[in-house]
Amino acid sequence: IGQNFSANLGGFSNLNTNESIDSSELSFEMRMTTQATASIRLPNNLFKAVLNVTNNTRITHAVFLSDSLFLRRDSNDLEVGGIIISASVVGYNSIENLTSLVTISFLKNPSINGSGPLCSFWNPILDDRYGDWSSDGCRIDESYKDTQDYVTCFCDHLTSFSILLD
Repeated sequence: IGQNFSANLGGFSNLNTNESIDSSELSFEMRMTTQATASIRLPNNLFKAVLNVTNNTRITHAVFLSDSLFLRRDSNDLEVGGIIISASVVGYNSIENLTSLVTISFLKNPSINGSGPLCSFWNPILDDRYGDWSSDGCRIDESYKDTQDYVTCFCDHLTSFSILLD
């Protein structure tokens, strides 16, 4: 079974203001939860894509509550519409072209009046190494309807993921 990681904020209310987040409002679980603010499921054959795996090989996860560390020169009218969740394998700069896809689920931020979510990841190489969001290697679950609160994405690599809304 692949590894799962979920983050739950209990809603977006504090993210939409300058109030700080009370740590009691933030929880993490090592399993997929149906009502998580964001979750990521790594494929069970992930380590087949990684050479020199040992018992000490570690996977790290991070959750970013805002996109303030992901500065873009041009937003292209697309706004980050969920929290940012990431996964990486310690010691590897990139894990890409996975045959079994990474599954990422997001709760859409209700204060953003956007539509047409785009499954995206932060690519630091784009825009002359200034960085920007890209959807290469990611796709949205085909059963998604614009009226749903949750978006599920499938990607063929590990990095920092979110959804963009226009």
